[in-house]
Amino acid sequence: MLVIIWAKIVLASPRSLCHHDAVAQELIIRRRRIGPDDLQRIRELIVAEGERGRAYLSRRLCRVWDWRQANGRFREIACRDLLRQLETRRLIQLPAMLRPARRPGYQNPVRAPKLPEPAPPPGALRDWSHRIELTLVQSRTERQLFNGLMGTYHYLGYRQPTGAQLKYLARDAQGPLAALSFGPAAFHLGPRDQFIGWSARQRESAAALAGH
Repeated sequence: MLVIIWAKIVLASPRSLCHHDAVAQELIIRRRRIGPDDLQRIRELIVAEGERGRAYLSRRLCRVWDWRQANGRFREIACRDLLRQLETRRLIQLPAMLRPARRPGYQNPVRAPKLPEPAPPPGALRDWSHRIELTLVQSRTERQLFNGLMGTYHYLGYRQPTGAQLKYLARDAQGPLAALSFGPAAFHLGPRDQFIGWSARQRESAAALAGH
């Protein structure tokens, strides 16, 4: 009996899982379910094509799974994070990085935008708020302006965000007034889920539609 109990403990430990061909149970990472067949496919891909680098593996795996965002683009950044989490759990062994990783706290270099001289607002906001135009950032020029505003005026500077993003510029006749960004909501947030009334399955399908 003692031997049987000891064997169960070993098989349930994270260290032992990295030496077996399948996970003991299904995992959910970055809102994707990872089962034994998925894990085996990832391991085979690493063996066959791992020398081409981690970024290549994430792009390749996205296409194998056809894993896309709502806008149709592949979830390459999420896939890279998924692979790192699997390695942290000692379920896979990723190849060595071809290039050094960015150090913690790295800030993307951006140029300060050229803006007109600021002028005092013409009275109370309620009197001229109708002149403000809110536009979705879409073009390269708009993205450069948005990133420049964030890098110049935000106290944390500009950092490349992860996940789906909606970015807006608020302008008036003189130029930009504000930059606003909305990103994906946290997958699991107890008070929010309880307030909305989401079950675990409802949250899994609907959380991608929420933002903050």
